Amino acid sequence: MVKNAVKSMLSETAELMENDQITITVFAETERGCSHGGSTLSPEDDNYKPCKHRFGLAKRGDSKTIDSEWQDGQWVELSSN
Repeated sequence: MVKNAVKSMLSETAELMENDQITITVFAETERGCSHGGSTLSPEDDNYKPCKHRFGLAKRGDSKTIDSEWQDGQWVELSSN
């Protein structure tokens, strides 16, 4: 009997809020279980501009989700909404 391999998945959603902060929500699922978390970036944070660029957040209210899968020792982006 062959077991189906459990894929490790990651979903990240970022939204540019009305106060110019970026909220990030992360959901991950692996063979060990599920986890989720979140964080908030302010414009003065070092990761603010790279995050804004990665998620394509141009104006307040913009949001984007990036789904990834663990392949060959690294996260590979599958899609973005």
